[in-house]
Amino acid sequence: CMPTNMKAAGNFLIHDWADGDIMYNQLTPELFKKMLSWCERVLWAPADDSYNNLYVCQKFYHDKTMERVNQFRIKYADWSECCVVNRREVDSIDQYLSRIDWTALLETRQWAFVHGDLHFDNTIYDPTTDKFTAIDWRTDFAGETYGDLYYDLAKMLGGIWLNYRRVKNGDLEYTEKSDYATLVIPSVDNPQVYEDLLRSWVERHGLSWYKVKLLVPIIYLNMAPL
Repeated sequence: CMPTNMKAAGNFLIHDWADGDIMYNQLTPELFKKMLSWCERVLWAPADDSYNNLYVCQKFYHDKTMERVNQFRIKYADWSECCVVNRREVDSIDQYLSRIDWTALLETRQWAFVHGDLHFDNTIYDPTTDKFTAIDWRTDFAGETYGDLYYDLAKMLGGIWLNYRRVKNGDLEYTEKSDYATLVIPSVDNPQVYEDLLRSWVERHGLSWYKVKLLVPIIYLNMAPL
């Protein structure tokens, strides 16, 4: 499911070229359903549940999130949180984090081999060979080879709501005045169609859609200082 002949080169990984194009450039509902089927059959190999993955999730979800929020505040020490976003009153980051039931979040987990950054910018599809290839994957999940499948699912949903390819092209608009902010967020075309397909897959496999949705803002917070 990943490119061949991988080698380390400083802080980079090098590997063979993967033919095709990123999913963002050829996304359709049918292709997304095919991608989910490929993930289920090929990518998400089930893992042994014998070791303490609750402790791993504690480090990965809770501890890392708190560290990243602190990194953000150090990096942007002069920035103050807005109280109104897109004409809607919002609470502070700390208030939102305090309302998360971390115990429930950590206890609900599905252990498998995961990509770790699975969205449409990191998935190549070659229509001539009908082949998917995953690139730019996370090397570990809090030090472990395997991780929580929910994280990959949330990464997918996050990439539906926020089109990372369009963000790289400068399509994310942000303006701020006093404590008021306005965001124009580029999603994929017809995002609700893809969200419904993902939700259907999640619920069909007996997983928690609530947890998938909850992890998305946590993922965005973790990205913020980077």
